[in-house]
Amino acid sequence: MENLNKAESLRQALAILGPTTSQKLSQFTGFPVSMISPLLGTDLKSGRVVRGWNGKQRIYGLEGTIDNPSPSRLELPTPVRTRTERSDGRHLTYAEQARALERADDFDSAVPLWFRAANHAVNPENVNFYQCRAEFCEVARIKSWSYCHE
Repeated sequence: MENLNKAESLRQALAILGPTTSQKLSQFTGFPVSMISPLLGTDLKSGRVVRGWNGKQRIYGLEGTIDNPSPSRLELPTPVRTRTERSDGRHLTYAEQARALERADDFDSAVPLWFRAANHAVNPENVNFYQCRAEFCEVARIKSWSYCHE
């Protein structure tokens, strides 16, 4: 009997058995069921082995032997950037000034600085954060004004 590595043994078992479940591969090769998928990991990524479904059962097969193969990798959409220019760093200056004013409870002055920071930011997460801070300051300004004037 020739000496084969485990992944090659599984590929040969798939060639003999055809598309099959990990339980049947385990019975045929003697490898534990929990090791079948990890042992086939490299072959799954390269496309030599594919996964699919037979009813509700996960099956493995050699390339081209399964009619409904599962995608080998999750394809995530490419993020769409709304702004393409590079940041000049001014948003950080405005944000730092707004933060200082906010800590001093000067919400009236902080709101326009948060909006300036949002206008100069490139990263959508930063833009969202700065806009949320501006809204927070606006609400805090209204609450503090109404509290003082009751």
